[in-house]
This record gives sequence, structure tokens and C-alpha cells, in this order.
Amino acid sequence: MTSPLLEVRDCDAFYDDSHVLHAVSLRVAAATGVALLGRNGAGKSTLMKSILGAGPTVRGEILLEGRSIARTPAYLRAGMGLSLVPEDRRIFPHVTVAENLAMARRAARQGVEALTPAEAAALFPMLEGLLDRKGYQLSGGQQQILAVARGLVPRPQLLLLDEPTEGLAPIIVQDMAAQMTKVRAQSGAALLLAEQNVSFARHCTESVFVIDSGRIVFEGSWTDFDANRARLERFLAV
Repeated sequence: MTSPLLEVRDCDAFYDDSHVLHAVSLRVAAATGVALLGRNGAGKSTLMKSILGAGPTVRGEILLEGRSIARTPAYLRAGMGLSLVPEDRRIFPHVTVAENLAMARRAARQGVEALTPAEAAALFPMLEGLLDRKGYQLSGGQQQILAVARGLVPRPQLLLLDEPTEGLAPIIVQDMAAQMTKVRAQSGAALLLAEQNVSFARHCTESVFVIDSGRIVFEGSWTDFDANRARLERFLAV
């Protein structure tokens, strides 16, 4: 059996004495899209940060291409092909769009040519003509698209996309779904998408996990999800 690109095995995650994730297991195959659904506070962001090694204390195994990275620092995990777009965007407001994008080139894996700022911006029509604009001059939707484009600059093996639609207008969400589908086809990158917007997640991925109170309560295809929708609704309702 072929090893998945990413495998999380029985992971627990902690912030000091707060036990957030409980024996979480998850697999992402190469070039596939996996959705992680759950309400605010369910543990989605903690799982994303745990995979990158960026915050919580983690017990358990995290494997990339079959090799354990559980004790690998975050910056080295980025250099191995993991790219996280955090839920709060974290763009640099006082430098230009081009400079925001150029900074991410340093995270490219050895032997991989990172995208130029112009190439990354060209992936998303909303960034057209904005390379010289400062981050603080962008709308919320433009800032979110910039954060996603920046995550793609290193040509990652796996893009970790955390709540990208939060606070965005429906028309921007619809456009982002179309662009993400196109970008995935072009880049071949796998996607792990943490979301509450089920419609957006469905457009961007092939399979789904549901997390509640730090525990995985469902995994399967979208067909399986639909067959269990009534049972799962209580884990997704706001």
C-alpha cells in the first residue's frame, strides 16, 4: 500500500495545561484535497499548527512521505514542502504585495524553483495590477487572496489552508473556489482545508473529516458525508 503524503497518527495537542486534540488521526494522499470541517473551537486550527509544528505541544506521530517529522522544527517542515495559510492571514501591511510574495520564496524545497511574485499573482485575477500596492491598502478579500497566493509561492507539496472564507463576501468565496480548483490542477499540490463553509469545502476537495471537541468524529468521501448529513449536522451547526 502506498504511503500517504501526510499522515497524522494518534496525535494529542496541548497549549500549556489545555488538552485540545485527542488521539487525532488523518491522512492526505499526494495531489488530493481533504476538508476538515468543524465549528469554531473544534480544534481545526490547532491541528493545522500541529502539522507544521507551529505552536502547540504535540504527542503522537506526524509523517511526511513516510518519514517522521514530529521533532522537526517548523522552518524545516516548511522547507520540506508544507505551507500554512493561517486563519488570520498575517500579511505584512507596510510592504507591497510583490514583497509579501517574494518573502515566501525562501521556503521552497531544495531543487524546486519558487514562483515569482508576478507568477503567483497571476494565479488569482483579484491580485492583477496590485503588485505595487501596500498590504494595508488591500480589501479584506484581497488580503485573503494574497495570503493564499503567498502560500503557493514555494510550490508546496501540501497547502494547509485555514478558514480562508471567514468574513468574505459570497461572490469572493465563489471566485476563490473556482481559482483554488484551477490552481490545484495546475500545481499538483495536495490540499488540507480547514473550513466551516461546507459548500466551499466541497468544491475544493474530494474527501472530508469532521472534528468536534478535538476528536475526529467522521471521515469519508463527500458521498459518505451526504449519507450521514443528518447525524453530522450537530457537529457543524453554529
